[in-house]
Amino acid sequence: MEPGEGQEDVRFAAAWAAVDAASDARSLLNDLWNQLRAEGVFYPSVHTRADGHGRLDVHCDWPDELKQAVEGAARSFADALGDAFDSAIIATARIVCAAVGEPDANAHRMLYLLTRQGFWRAVQDGCYAGLRPDQVRLIEGFQPFDEPGRAEQPPSAMIRTAMRHFRNMRSLPGNCDGLDRVAVWAHSARPEIIIEPPGQVLSVNSTGDGLLEKVRTVASYHVTSDHGHFDVDGNPNIAFDVIGNRPPWPEHPDDNFGARSRLLITIASEFIRGCERSVGLRARLHERPLPSPRAVSTARRSWAPVHLSDGEHDLPALMSQSDIGLATYRNDDGEFVMLVQAGDTVYGRPIPPAMLLDPSQRQGAAAEDAAIDAASMWAS
Repeated sequence: MEPGEGQEDVRFAAAWAAVDAASDARSLLNDLWNQLRAEGVFYPSVHTRADGHGRLDVHCDWPDELKQAVEGAARSFADALGDAFDSAIIATARIVCAAVGEPDANAHRMLYLLTRQGFWRAVQDGCYAGLRPDQVRLIEGFQPFDEPGRAEQPPSAMIRTAMRHFRNMRSLPGNCDGLDRVAVWAHSARPEIIIEPPGQVLSVNSTGDGLLEKVRTVASYHVTSDHGHFDVDGNPNIAFDVIGNRPPWPEHPDDNFGARSRLLITIASEFIRGCERSVGLRARLHERPLPSPRAVSTARRSWAPVHLSDGEHDLPALMSQSDIGLATYRNDDGEFVMLVQAGDTVYGRPIPPAMLLDPSQRQGAAAEDAAIDAASMWAS
């Protein structure tokens, strides 16, 4: 019997508990970031040479205790999210293998591989031996493949980019070679240089977005003064966000740890639901419309002989319009059917319409949910 909406099957309880732990760690890190910003740890400085050329820097002075707390929260987030994927996979394998014994837990953990060849090589070597092929395909759909020459649909590309970032965050054991799990991203600078008259600002050039560790130059400038003394001040007019200290780097101002961690939690949750669906513990997200009995003789979503009512359409006339024996037909109920002729028989298959986004959500969030739903169902 399926668990109802909002209910949780005990076999996937560990996976959902790990998602909750990741959410708690994410909330803690966001609170610590807000605390850091409130302590005024960011400040600018200007440095002007005798020839009037100079630079505008921004500094970040992390309190050690707060820095350690932020690093601990980031580590907890990465560990918990990894546990969510692993727990969902081993729970699925235990259900599939219930009649033959306990599956090897080490062979049923989430892989984070950058190529399809590497993924399927691992499968051939024994990974996921306790799973069905469709379940292995589900896992493949959540891999962080990095294949620049391969075109992917936006939902898959979004998932793979997020998982690639997560893979890179997980690879850090913490302070490896002095590299922290989180960093500050300085972005959207509109630097302003101010000089007392009669001095003049000749040029100001922003250096663009980038990592702020201890100090970062955000602009170079050139000033002039009649008396050779430069009384210069500067305002970087810059924004700061916390990010995971690994590529892929942010692509726009809202691409920060808060947004990426929220997306990763959504991805992990949908992965667990996909695993639950694969073993019959959850209904499919959306039931696709069935074909009309007037158009197709079977309710299955597969090819079947077409039987049209008298006077609706002349099948020979429809098929004669195509040199390759293909045609389309829309019946009075609005169903769109693809037709193909094989010998003396015409077969039809209904083409389901695109589904509307969830009207209860904002468009961006609804589109994101639809993309994750599609990946969890089809693993494409």
